[in-house]
Amino acid sequence: MFINLTSISPIAFELAKVGDVVSIKKKAPNAREFRGSLEKPVDAFLVFKGVTKVGMIPSATSNNIENISQIRRAVIQSMDVSIKQIAIYIDADTL
Repeated sequence: MFINLTSISPIAFELAKVGDVVSIKKKAPNAREFRGSLEKPVDAFLVFKGVTKVGMIPSATSNNIENISQIRRAVIQSMDVSIKQIAIYIDADTL
């Protein structure tokens, strides 16, 4: 499954490269944090390369993935600096 990340960190394009294994962590929002919704803040699935945040899996996508809480790793499939887009790939081998 290919997923385009949102809330991409600018340093991610310097730190990560295609083919890198990244970790997925469920994080609760900070008290004053905005995560794409004007409503009550929700938990998000953030993607990290080491200790640096690469981006966030969109809420609409994470709600549609049945076992998202069990997924711990993914692989960076594509990076496009010009349109600030990073896509990750998750399959059975990356669980």
